[in-house]
Amino acid sequence: MTRRIAILAALVGWVYSWYLFRGVRNEFQVGSRSLAPSWLVLMLVASSTVLIAAAIAAGIKLKVWPLLVVAGGIAMFLSVVLAQFAVMRAFSPEVTLGEALSASFRTRSVVGAFFISAVPALLVVSGSAAAFGPAARRGETLHA
Repeated sequence: MTRRIAILAALVGWVYSWYLFRGVRNEFQVGSRSLAPSWLVLMLVASSTVLIAAAIAAGIKLKVWPLLVVAGGIAMFLSVVLAQFAVMRAFSPEVTLGEALSASFRTRSVVGAFFISAVPALLVVSGSAAAFGPAARRGETLHA
């Protein structure tokens, strides 16, 4: 069951990460601002890549799927917060990472808050349960 939850959450996270990548790119191309920072683009592409790799690995039952799922959840959360930080930093250079984290939750709709909190949490919990839970100790994670 955790594998199926991980597949679904990773696919939803991948779609949202791609949407976030497109949104950040469009945000920085509007007006006189320069292109998006290269570190942010790299983080967003890496997040999307890890999430789709996690979904595929869980789908074909590779042994590393729990670790990829956990890494995908962490990467997704970090990419959302860092995207908010980069956009806020473009307007005001004295913005801190804590303010960006707070703004990440305040400026989102209910659906957006779901994507930046529930989906990464589902990924981390399902991957951790598969890697370290009772089924993993019995060696049953690949057969679920």
